[in-house]
Amino acid sequence: MHSDQPENQTTDLFATAEEYVPKGHLLLVEDHDVNRIMIQAMIERLGYKAELAADGAEAVAKIDEAYLTKTPIDLVLMDVEMPVMDGYQATRMIRASGVSGQSLPIVAITANAYKEDINCCLASGMQDHIAKPVVIQELQKILIERIPERAGHNTAKVATATAALADNHCYISEELDNRYRARRNQAMSSLSSLVRIGTFTDRALKETCDHLHKLIGTAALFGEAELGDQARKLEKGIISWKLAERPRKIRKAVADMIIIAQTGRPA
Repeated sequence: MHSDQPENQTTDLFATAEEYVPKGHLLLVEDHDVNRIMIQAMIERLGYKAELAADGAEAVAKIDEAYLTKTPIDLVLMDVEMPVMDGYQATRMIRASGVSGQSLPIVAITANAYKEDINCCLASGMQDHIAKPVVIQELQKILIERIPERAGHNTAKVATATAALADNHCYISEELDNRYRARRNQAMSSLSSLVRIGTFTDRALKETCDHLHKLIGTAALFGEAELGDQARKLEKGIISWKLAERPRKIRKAVADMIIIAQTGRPA
């Protein structure tokens, strides 16, 4: 089970003598620490306030608290696959409590933006989706469409920050890169163990898919798009391959991923 806690790491990009007025209040629900830090930085550089939750249950609790304390959230960015409670269940609970999509838009963050995945998001009560890896231009477009412009925010500072993030790699710190490498190595170790043990139990495959899912959502932003694409193919294959052919195809796909991981990105 995921043990990382959300880090409310303020970027302080807009700190001046003049008080900064955020364009809106967002709740980011994401269990993967690397994605959480990166998307939070994008949100804040676009001029919005970001609050964090690590799973669906925590998100539901934060939304309940926001309504009780009359500090409403303008939009939720909801990861779909999370421990404890996934994004679908959390969204259904939020809608069942009487919170409409008009008063609180929920945007899915999906590693697999296939038509069936998008339909599941919409059916659960979400209003939109954004694909992983999240890029700031796509995030900005959705926020502008879904959150009414608020008087008093500093447009000039936001525009400057957005321009500075035209290249999404420009805010990847050494610490964040090290975090990605650690998660990547965990995923590759899990794949190697799966093939070495060779039992391919449901539990082992579920754990492997969890690692693959996180790799899909981050690899491209760290210069490993090919590795992320291969992870996506393997995740989909584990679900769709026939039982008799699954071991052979998994071994082949894992071997390909190991080669890409070893040669596709300089250390």
